[in-house]
Amino acid sequence: MDWMVNSGKFRSSGVCVMVSNSWCNNANVVTLACSCSPNLELLALKFRPFYLPWEFTSVIINTVYIPPQHITCPTRGKRTLDHCYTPYKDSYKALDHPPFGKSDHAAIFLIQKYKQRLKGETPDQREVGAGQVAALQDALDDALDDADWDMF
Repeated sequence: MDWMVNSGKFRSSGVCVMVSNSWCNNANVVTLACSCSPNLELLALKFRPFYLPWEFTSVIINTVYIPPQHITCPTRGKRTLDHCYTPYKDSYKALDHPPFGKSDHAAIFLIQKYKQRLKGETPDQREVGAGQVAALQDALDDALDDADWDMF
């Protein structure tokens, strides 16, 4: 299973599907998709069981495991039952708030962990000379003159 070796995971991982031999045997199972990455594990199988109603030709079972992300605080009592998944690991910080109305689950507020460089540093102030302003104005005038205004 090269797809698991190249997944980038450090611990053993993988999803599986167990099926009774009385329902379907290995000869009637086809792997449609399998993937293993640090953020998602997927196994999609197509089964042709021994008995199905005539309207159905096969059964497709998708097994997906998404490791918990972002929600690290309890959402109901002392347990974390609710999760929020994104394609970016460690990009948000979860803050719990009181539940809305009569809900028994905590409200979760996600804050981006990434802070823009502009907001983290004070901006530099620079003076622009009159010659630079005139050159920019001329370039803008030329661009506006060349525009095909009839297309609008």
